[in-house]
Amino acid sequence: MKMMDTTIYNLGCSFKTHVSPIDIINKQLNPGGKKVTNLASPWLSLDGVLRRLYTTNFETDSLLFIGLPLSNRFQGINLVEQLIFHSWFTILLIQKRLQELNLNHYLYNSVYGHMQHNADMLQLKKLKSEISLHNYFQPNHGIKDLVDTDYVLWCKKFIKFIKEK
Repeated sequence: MKMMDTTIYNLGCSFKTHVSPIDIINKQLNPGGKKVTNLASPWLSLDGVLRRLYTTNFETDSLLFIGLPLSNRFQGINLVEQLIFHSWFTILLIQKRLQELNLNHYLYNSVYGHMQHNADMLQLKKLKSEISLHNYFQPNHGIKDLVDTDYVLWCKKFIKFIKEK
């Protein structure tokens, strides 16, 4: 994938102390190209990602990477089904907004995998089935699942995923 002339944005949850995985991926896929515009921030919620998708003016040929944070950021203790519903519904809204913007994008879980949950409720099963996994890297896993073992390996797998799209 050639990204030399593409403006790359990183949205969603980020880490305070180290380089974003998108910086590493951009450096590998786009040596000497544009830098990543980092709109991610620590502790940003799923609805915060959605808010940024509606309030940021992205360049027409942009490529967006969205780190999907934990489902319970800024929420009190809730039933598991409510948290799963909130996560999946917001991810679906994010995907719908990205479709409206007609921008290339990739989703990845910045902490733990959102799609690893199984649901018994019919409404949750339907909601989960509507989430597209086409540009969603390792939907059942997050960086936290692998960062303690091999962060660079995670980035290499993400690069392979991007090149295959």
